[in-house]
Amino acid sequence: MPAGAALLLLPLLTNGAAPAHAAGRADRAPAESRADAESRADAARAPAHGRGSVVSVRRVDVLDRDRVREQLSPYDLDAPPAEYGVVTYVVVYRTIDAAGRPTVASGLVAVPRGGSRTQRVLAFEHGTTVEKAGAPSGERADDNRAFPLFYAGAGYFTVAPDYLGLGLGPGRHPYDHAASEASASVDLLRAAREPARREGVRLDGRVLVTGFSQGGHAAMALAETLDAGADPRLTLGGLAPASGPYDLEGVMLPAAMGTPGDARAVNLAVGYLVLGWNAARPLYRHPEEVFLPDQVDTVLRLFDGWHTEAQILAGLPDRREALFQAEFLAGRNEAAGRFLAAMRENDTTCAWRPRVPVVLFAARGDREVPFANTESCARTLTAHGADVRVSDLGDIGHIPSGIESAPRILAWFAART
Repeated sequence: MPAGAALLLLPLLTNGAAPAHAAGRADRAPAESRADAESRADAARAPAHGRGSVVSVRRVDVLDRDRVREQLSPYDLDAPPAEYGVVTYVVVYRTIDAAGRPTVASGLVAVPRGGSRTQRVLAFEHGTTVEKAGAPSGERADDNRAFPLFYAGAGYFTVAPDYLGLGLGPGRHPYDHAASEASASVDLLRAAREPARREGVRLDGRVLVTGFSQGGHAAMALAETLDAGADPRLTLGGLAPASGPYDLEGVMLPAAMGTPGDARAVNLAVGYLVLGWNAARPLYRHPEEVFLPDQVDTVLRLFDGWHTEAQILAGLPDRREALFQAEFLAGRNEAAGRFLAAMRENDTTCAWRPRVPVVLFAARGDREVPFANTESCARTLTAHGADVRVSDLGDIGHIPSGIESAPRILAWFAART
């Protein structure tokens, strides 16, 4: 492993106290609804073939325009106000896992009501969640459900993948894994034709792609895949992600060095990456190559998809040395080398030339996903010959940057219609 990797990891896992919201851990996983349990059982029985073919479709809500506006108001996503009612579906479909093997995944499809019978398609890629039910199709999706409603309320047929291992998907989520973010998204776009058929709408083959936070990274991965011709019936119609972690090695991980008092949060992020990427390309033969032996059972239990972020934070040590092996932290074992290689593999979502103009939204005041990520992405896209511009949302934080970017993304896409 190159010497620079040790410098990357050592300042990353800084010591500090747990955030206040981590208190009050409850180990019991939240109860699953009967409908989700039945859908998960359908997914488990599904034949493993036919990427993008439907396993099950369940209509969730039929909302009139006023109800859409009411649901968006708590998230400050009510400007501009919704113009259409929305019907939402949870779709379980066949895809491939991070290693290319057949599996199933799920996602939310939000269909505008009362507009054109031929609808523009928008793919929304959601932000980080450690909990299966926090994905767009889940019962605790919160803003991951609100953003798809916002875009559907504006008249766009909106597809919101859960990604692998979230929602009703089996196994662990491969966090920030570009290839599977893209494959799961393309296959949901294919599967979404069934809800469109049920609602009697035709779909424009040009896909507008956006996403927030982790979803910015996923949006870039999906857009490149569409632009490369992954499906002859789908083309990239526009690309406008917001506040994505496009540069893990160069920006995200070193930035943790300047975040005092947040060691548990950093431990969560690195643990999530290690466990997720290990499913795509083995980083270790035994988890003890990364985690201390007395922490392995705890880590595997906490990152099972059923625990909340607060529960995971409360269950992790408040020091790097109490969670990770010293050899891993110092970059002296094979697991550390493979981790760095995987990081670089997933840091390439901006290294291509889109055939459409691109706007990257981000906030200079964002401390969670620093603005330098977007600057790095813009430089890389420009070096590949892309038509790209950066829209600086100003001195606001990470979550506000997602809210502030949404109406601007709508305006950008409307100008391309």
